[in-house]
Amino acid sequence: LLAEARKGGVNVAAGTGISNYINTIPVEEQPEYPGNLELERRIRSAIRWNAIMTVLRASKKDLELGGHMASFQSSATIYDV
Repeated sequence: LLAEARKGGVNVAAGTGISNYINTIPVEEQPEYPGNLELERRIRSAIRWNAIMTVLRASKKDLELGGHMASFQSSATIYDV
């Protein structure tokens, strides 16, 4: 697409297209983060703690119950985004 644009005379900045996602808003025009980072961190911690406790309680009854916590931990951030 970039090659075709250049052939057509479109001035495409160097480095454009390195990522599939291009931010068209200049940094100085970006709004402040609208959320509460500290509250969000605490909520994530509580959710992870709850998941760990659920697995540990289940494993006390039967070692076949529970789950693989590393799998959850590695994917939790992805789903958080």
